[in-house]
Amino acid sequence: MPFRKGWLVLVAVCFSGTSVWAQSRVTGTVTDSTGSVVPGAQVVIRNVQTGQVTAAETNQSGVYTISFLNPGQYELTCEQAGFKRFARAGIVLETGTTATIDVRLDLGQVTEVVSVTASAPLLESESGSLGQLIESAMILEHAHPKPSRGGHGAPDGQCFLCQ
Repeated sequence: MPFRKGWLVLVAVCFSGTSVWAQSRVTGTVTDSTGSVVPGAQVVIRNVQTGQVTAAETNQSGVYTISFLNPGQYELTCEQAGFKRFARAGIVLETGTTATIDVRLDLGQVTEVVSVTASAPLLESESGSLGQLIESAMILEHAHPKPSRGGHGAPDGQCFLCQ
C-alpha cells in the first residue's frame, strides 16, 4: 500500500506543475520621451478572453515584470502622474514565453491616452524557445488518425513512411 501512495503523490506533483510550465510573462522598461526611466509607474495587463487583470509597478530602473500569465490575447496599459496613459492592444502570449514590451510615456495628463495599435510581432528575447498553444481537439485528431488509402492515417501520397 505505501508503494501505491508514493505513485499517487508523484503523479499529483507532476500534474500540478504542468500549468506553471505553460505560463508566460511580460517584462519591459518604462521610459519618458527623453529616454529617462520612469520609476513607480503602474503597469496593468488584462486577458481579453477572461478579463483577468494583473498589475505591477516599475522599480527604480523603470523595469516591470508580470509573471504567471496564461497563453492568450492581452491588453497592456501604463500610467504615471504627469504622463499620458499608454495603451497597447493585440498582445498575444504563447505558451511558456517571455514577451518584452517597452513603454514610452509622453508628457501630459493621465486622461490623455497614447494608443499603440500596430507594432512588430513580440520577440522572445529571453531565450531561444518557441511555444505554441495546441487545442485538445488537434491532439486527439493526431492521436487517432482516420484511415485513408495513403496508409498510416495520412492523406493519399503524404505518408513519409510509404514513399
